[in-house]
Amino acid sequence: MANNVFTRYLPLVLIAILWEVAPRLHIVDPSELPPLSAVSKAWLGLLVDGDLWTNVCLVLHQLVLRPWRRHHRRRHPRRVDGVVSGGR
Repeated sequence: MANNVFTRYLPLVLIAILWEVAPRLHIVDPSELPPLSAVSKAWLGLLVDGDLWTNVCLVLHQLVLRPWRRHHRRRHPRRVDGVVSGGR
């Protein structure tokens, strides 16, 4: 059982180690790919400040609700002063 867990998660651990080490050794440009610890620290800061949830909600709104609204408006045009409007 323990061997199975080890082999299952080994690729993720190796990717995490490579992600941390490569920018620190300047194998890749740290401004292009920051170390995993720096990315984790930034995400934690966004999570604690509440900015992460705000940004997630904005992205979900843009990806899900806007296309749905456009589709809904095309199928059900609204009437303004007796004239059918295209929805924009």
